[in-house]
Amino acid sequence: MANILALGSSLQLTSAAMLVTDADIFTDENVRQSTPTSATIVTTPPTFAGIVSATPNSDGSVTVGYAAATTVLQPVEYEVHCLPGSVSAATLFAASPALITTLLSEAVFFDSNGDSLSAQNYTFGVRARDRLDNLNLNTVVLTTASSGVISGTTADFIDDLKEAIQKANSGEKIVGVVTEDVLELTITDDVLVGTIKDK
Repeated sequence: MANILALGSSLQLTSAAMLVTDADIFTDENVRQSTPTSATIVTTPPTFAGIVSATPNSDGSVTVGYAAATTVLQPVEYEVHCLPGSVSAATLFAASPALITTLLSEAVFFDSNGDSLSAQNYTFGVRARDRLDNLNLNTVVLTTASSGVISGTTADFIDDLKEAIQKANSGEKIVGVVTEDVLELTITDDVLVGTIKDK
């Protein structure tokens, strides 16, 4: 005998096998696979070895590298931690991540406090988190020195300097190239002169 499923004001014949419960499992195409009698929530964190390299870059950033985490709960996000000085794993991982990424290497420009890297030693560590928020708790850390991330004013000055030199090399005379009212560059007869301006 067929069951009757009420849908609004209309009636539709159906079989008991077509009734959907909250426990049903569906594929990405919304095709029901099965109705389990019980469900198990995975609480095992990703298998992850932690950070394997911390390489200083000429722009003051530090590129951290690590192998991919293993888990059935993809995708994995990697939480990169960074604090100034040589600190313990407990101190490092108690701080917020400096950045979160899905990549297997990332250039770090800011520490976990939100400050740009300066010319000093930094401690780095990486943990992996799966899509159910299971977090790998490795305690591997590496310490390396940053040469200091170039500040915005310095970066702008360098860009203006490069542009001025290119114009000079093309035969164009440059007088009074100003960068944020801090430095004045003057190129005369292929000689570059930099002047600190009084505020």
